[in-house]
Amino acid sequence: MVNHRPTSRKRQPTADEVRQAIAEQAKGMLEPPISNFGVKGIRKAAKRALKWPDVMDEDALRFTLLNAYIFIDATGGTGGGIFRYMFSRFLREAAEITGDARLNESADEFQHIGDKWQEVAEIFKQGWEAADPVAVLAETTAPMMELADLEEAAWTRLRESV
Repeated sequence: MVNHRPTSRKRQPTADEVRQAIAEQAKGMLEPPISNFGVKGIRKAAKRALKWPDVMDEDALRFTLLNAYIFIDATGGTGGGIFRYMFSRFLREAAEITGDARLNESADEFQHIGDKWQEVAEIFKQGWEAADPVAVLAETTAPMMELADLEEAAWTRLRESV
């Protein structure tokens, strides 16, 4: 079988560089510089979504729900699952580069997390399309809090493995 992938003339990352990149990403997710980022940001967003009807009229709320859907879904360029599918593929490549099979386990976790994010995206989309968009917001809180817990556990395990 012929490999049709173009060969790069650029230097490939070393195993140590890959581990360092993963560690930096994990730190950002677990210890963000402000509460709007990382796992803290997921929890904050889940709580704040319930307050959107207090600060937005119906048109603005619908637009926000559509934007949340697009931000999470592949429609917005994330590859789906708010970049978690893409990150899962990266971890599989990282497992090959580093020879660390634990990264494949983390890849499986992030694939699952991506699936959960897609479920949340669909709830936001349903809210955008619903007769009463406010009614749907309460359905986002529990899944997003569950996602924050899943992400915290996955990022913690990943950081420990590198």
